[in-house]
Amino acid sequence: MPKKLLIINLILLAIAAASVLFIVRQFTAPMPMPLASRGRPAPAADTPRLTDRETEVLRLVAKGLSYKQIAERLVVSHRTVQNHVQNTLHKLQLHNRVELVRYAIEQGLDDRE
Repeated sequence: MPKKLLIINLILLAIAAASVLFIVRQFTAPMPMPLASRGRPAPAADTPRLTDRETEVLRLVAKGLSYKQIAERLVVSHRTVQNHVQNTLHKLQLHNRVELVRYAIEQGLDDRE
């Protein structure tokens, strides 16, 4: 096998391995402490607390609504929804919407009202 082709194959293999590791980490990473919501015990002192609006947006994200759909339902701009999601990600030390939805489902926030 020519050296150039071997290098290309090794690079592609490294990219594929990194992708697999990323996906595995997404589904095996420990989740933050439970968020406090109505009817649940108060969080530990070091657990971040979400505002009512952040929790409401989180519920809608967990139900699979787009930013635009959430904005229309809450009568705010899609940018405001994005800001709430970003604030929530930061508070919970999560990195993306997939982790956020996983967290919400684990906390029972995707249930039907």
